[in-house]
Amino acid sequence: MGIKKQYDGVNAVAIMNTAVIEKHNDWWHFRMWLPNENKMYRKTLGTKFKETAIEKAEETLLDIRMTLRNGKKIYSLTCKEGVEKYLAERKKDIGETIKNGRYNTMVTHLNHFLNYIGENTKLKNLDRGDCLEYREARKKMTNVKVKPKTVTTLNEQATINSMIKFLFEEKEVNFPFFKFKKPPKLSFDNLEVKRQTFSNEEWMRFVKAMRKYTSKENKIDPQQMYVRKLIQHYILIQANTGLRTGEQRQLQWADVEIVKKNGKTFSKIDVRAETSKVQKARTFYARNGQYFERLRELQTQKVNNGFVFSIDGTKEIANKVILKHFFEILELAQIEDYKERGIVPYSLRHFCITQRLMAGAGYREVANMCGTSVYQIEKVYWHLNEDVMFTTASKEYKLMKDGTLKQF
Repeated sequence: MGIKKQYDGVNAVAIMNTAVIEKHNDWWHFRMWLPNENKMYRKTLGTKFKETAIEKAEETLLDIRMTLRNGKKIYSLTCKEGVEKYLAERKKDIGETIKNGRYNTMVTHLNHFLNYIGENTKLKNLDRGDCLEYREARKKMTNVKVKPKTVTTLNEQATINSMIKFLFEEKEVNFPFFKFKKPPKLSFDNLEVKRQTFSNEEWMRFVKAMRKYTSKENKIDPQQMYVRKLIQHYILIQANTGLRTGEQRQLQWADVEIVKKNGKTFSKIDVRAETSKVQKARTFYARNGQYFERLRELQTQKVNNGFVFSIDGTKEIANKVILKHFFEILELAQIEDYKERGIVPYSLRHFCITQRLMAGAGYREVANMCGTSVYQIEKVYWHLNEDVMFTTASKEYKLMKDGTLKQF
């Protein structure tokens, strides 16, 4: 669209009948109306000389025309700004529809998105197909300890598209969702779960490595030693309780009761609904409650509502701290293929469930303890250990004369 106003050619000059340069305080400035975006584009040309200003203005105008001809926008938030806008909105939902842990997960997911798409990429220049290779690119990242599983990248894609839907409704992007490549069919792979946890022999090596990791012979700063012992007890307790990572990090001393029975020490644990992944409260007993007693003795913070796993007693321990020490202990235990197998702190939950089943606990008992369904336990864990399958195969019964069955 051409400009209608006439300019004197001294303090204001028309550029190619489309834009204008004007002189303000001896400096030349460029402006141009963008009808498709309903905005005025302005730019300082950085010169006091009219001829130079005209030359720069013509170059700017040609660049704008080329950008518009390619279907791109001049004005747009960057992807980083779009992520910040979405997260600011979701932060308002903490305590209402989402938990703080879920919000932190969204932050992590969207940081991976920014690493892939580029922080300075303009939202209005995005295309629906720009994330087709996202899953493959995530698996090729070299700056992560453990390669993401398919289910992890699917969760990330869901978060990304939730953001895109929000930005579309805010008129910041031109489409409501990204197209991602269709993932391979997901199933509960028993063998994959088995790879992602410890064998009994590996667990013994891991426990031995923890003792060495927290030995006085290391001669390290007392505060550093305290953190190591805190992680040691975190690991031992998760392996005996099967708590999810988020549930355990948010566990408070008011949620734990030590129970002595038949010469053994148990812990009675209350998982609050607001800390549970499935938003359901549950109470259960776990073996080896002495680990809580030992940890309590180590801590100087004794308030009843303080966090169990905390460096200062007021804040829950950061996940990155847990991961750092967990992987260092894995290295010390010489479990060399842990990256390929995907062994992470959550593997301790797998280990706990497997151990309870091997000890003869029923599916419903384990499901109630771990806050999941009987169906999930049966489908994922039944085939994990040959000893469990052998016990099932070797069960015998005898039909008695009175018509009853006697099981052996």
